[in-house]
Amino acid sequence: MRLFRYWVKQAGQLEIQGQLHPAKVYGKSNLSEADAQQDAVQILERLQERVQGKQDALADYEPAIREEIVQEVDTHNVLTRNRYGALILNSEDTVIIDIDTVIPSLWQRLVSWRGKAKKARMQAAIEAGIQAAAYRHLSYRLYETAQGMRLLVLGESIPAASEAADRLMKHFQADSNYRYLCRIQECYRARLSPKPYRIGLTSLRQDWPLDQEQLYRRQKWVEEYEEKSQSYAVCRFIQEYGGSEKTLIVQLHDAQCKAHTQLPLA
Repeated sequence: MRLFRYWVKQAGQLEIQGQLHPAKVYGKSNLSEADAQQDAVQILERLQERVQGKQDALADYEPAIREEIVQEVDTHNVLTRNRYGALILNSEDTVIIDIDTVIPSLWQRLVSWRGKAKKARMQAAIEAGIQAAAYRHLSYRLYETAQGMRLLVLGESIPAASEAADRLMKHFQADSNYRYLCRIQECYRARLSPKPYRIGLTSLRQDWPLDQEQLYRRQKWVEEYEEKSQSYAVCRFIQEYGGSEKTLIVQLHDAQCKAHTQLPLA
């Protein structure tokens, strides 16, 4: 999982065609702020090399999740707060797929989708996908979200950066951007708290790391956000398939999302 405890924002300059231009980079580390500072310096140096024509200067660079770490649940699961303020589960060992649209097969369009509402059609398509021979041995938990469905896939450890994970997510028509993020960040992600605008609150819109004044404003915002969030759920549990086990992460997910309540979805 490409998630780091320490982040440092570093300002510098890049020489481009004989002129200096301002630049800003972020250094990262799981050791210390000093190590993150050194990483930032190295990134600036490699950027300058790239500008000067060294094409492989950033060949091994991969973007990481630059978010506040709220809780390290275990070695494979971490809760973070994203830039607009929502709580996020980052998981290496639980496959999580949010599905906002599905493209029906010709047979579904002609027969089984007639007269069904959007989410009923989505559930039918997901259930058909579950029955595919390649994935029938897995266990699943299906949830309704504000805009679509969420699927938790259990029973097998599938690394997020693997070809197997990409095939699985394509099979269930996960968004291409989400598949890309899972691959480069080496984990699956799920929002556990409401989108601020859905509960009448302006989004936070802060880029981590923050200075002391920004941290204070953030804490005041989070207090109001968490209070308003109590009246909403993120997803609603619908059904399990294949006798899925209620792992610690499933229990945490369901509790944080208020998945077994009838609260409005946000």
